[in-house]
Amino acid sequence: MRFSADGVAVIVHDETLDRLFGLPRRVSELLATELTGIGVPTLVEALAAMPATTLIDLELKEEPTDSLFTTLFTARGPEADGVVVSSFYPGVLRTVEERAPSWSRWLNAETAIEAEQAATLGCDGLSVTIDLLNDANISRWREAGLEVAAWTLRGVEGVAWANDLRLTALCAEGEGAKGRRPLARRGSSVRSSEREAARGERALQVGHSPACMGRGCQCGSSTPSQRGSRQCR
Repeated sequence: MRFSADGVAVIVHDETLDRLFGLPRRVSELLATELTGIGVPTLVEALAAMPATTLIDLELKEEPTDSLFTTLFTARGPEADGVVVSSFYPGVLRTVEERAPSWSRWLNAETAIEAEQAATLGCDGLSVTIDLLNDANISRWREAGLEVAAWTLRGVEGVAWANDLRLTALCAEGEGAKGRRPLARRGSSVRSSEREAARGERALQVGHSPACMGRGCQCGSSTPSQRGSRQCR
């Protein structure tokens, strides 16, 4: 999620519009009306299209404006029910905590070192690249009180994670989304009724193009100014 020149929250992955929309401009340079005119949805539109029971992960790619807070408050109430706000940037998550301390915050992480910051930041959850998933890591994160999500399942290899009930959400695409789901992995905890009652259904990742999942794709980078500069796989 990014913000228009007039501060409106919009759903778009890249910092610039050339790759997805053929327009060599930054998202932040255009007004919300100009962005919607070329097909970039606003957060208001995205929330209106989602059932209230859907867990929505809003990934912040930059510092939020007032629009984020007023929009979520109006659409989902003061607790932002059914929404988690995630980011790769600890500073962004701290801003959300200062403005809305009761909102659920997740840290996105590509490395084990980055992942260890989640508890320190007081996050409710952690979203990691699927390469970091193993029984030891998941157990440690869960014992720290963190919900765990992962991205991106793209093929049949690793499909067993889709049935691991310790995961709150798993982003999948291509063959990974179509793959046959096996029986529960050995050692996974059986807490389906608790999990489904709490979340209703698997998370919808909002703020990514179909081929992207934040810095987990090849168009990501370590700084917002470079994000979107490379093509996704």
